[in-house]
Amino acid sequence: MPGRWWRSAVVRKVLGTLALGALAVGLGLATDLPLVGAVLLSCFVSGVALVVQVLVEVEHRLERVERAHDRQTAEVTARVADTFRQANDATRLVAQIDACPVGGELTRGFVRNAARIDADTPPLVQDLARASVDRTSTFLKELREGEAKYEGEDTEWLMSLARSARHSIDATTSTGLQGPGGDVVSGFWPSDRGKRYLRAQHQAVRDRGVRIRRIFVLERPGLAADPAFAEVVREQTDIGIEVRVLSARSIPPALSASWFDFVLVDDTVSYESVLGAAIGTAGSPSIIETVLVLRPDRVRERAVRFAELWEAAEPFTEPFRDAFTRPVS
Repeated sequence: MPGRWWRSAVVRKVLGTLALGALAVGLGLATDLPLVGAVLLSCFVSGVALVVQVLVEVEHRLERVERAHDRQTAEVTARVADTFRQANDATRLVAQIDACPVGGELTRGFVRNAARIDADTPPLVQDLARASVDRTSTFLKELREGEAKYEGEDTEWLMSLARSARHSIDATTSTGLQGPGGDVVSGFWPSDRGKRYLRAQHQAVRDRGVRIRRIFVLERPGLAADPAFAEVVREQTDIGIEVRVLSARSIPPALSASWFDFVLVDDTVSYESVLGAAIGTAGSPSIIETVLVLRPDRVRERAVRFAELWEAAEPFTEPFRDAFTRPVS
């Protein structure tokens, strides 16, 4: 820049070299050297000074180049290591997917379908897909940890368990519950969901030999004489379900105070409906939470509880049915 030419490193080196040369000439003449000797001394000193400055500058530049090279080498090494780590993670993930008993192709298909939701997809659809993936991921994580929860009622879990059962289904059903197994006239069983669930149970009994036992907990004393209830029982016994009935008043207070309906599948998974009010109280309690329990100790507790209730319950036999379905003469 004009007016600042003296700040240039080259100009400074030249001026410094000339100054040393002039100083060398002055010293030579002061020591009675001939003019030629003084000039030669000046050239020598100036040359040495210039070479030293150049060497120092070269050393500084080399240091900067080495530092930059080391920094770039470290960055490249980190990137390569990160790439290999990602590749290793991806390889391990693919291996886990292939070995997954849930189904490698199903999992790969899930990932592929999720990846097809690209940036051109409407934001609302992206949010919907993100929420679905998050819900599925959370559900799988909860299953791995031994307990999954759903706020309110979830009959899809119930249907999936009925379709997947291999050995046994043991269920308790509160007849006053506004949900699965609820009001026999206008509740779950007469509904389309109830009929689909019954078909799934029929297939389990017929095709896989699954033993299904159900305890109806009667919250109204006269319900055993209700033809609608008899029809529900008949539909279930006709497809091979073993049915017993138990009065809510016969349940020990310790159990009734913390009552929850549950469906125990293969003595492995307990599908539980948590009520909004204790059984036997006024009003019709509703389901406030659905829980899948997989922890072995808690599943064993459910199995023991069902065995005790099954022993206390009474078979809903044909004579009882005939007694309240026979027309009055």
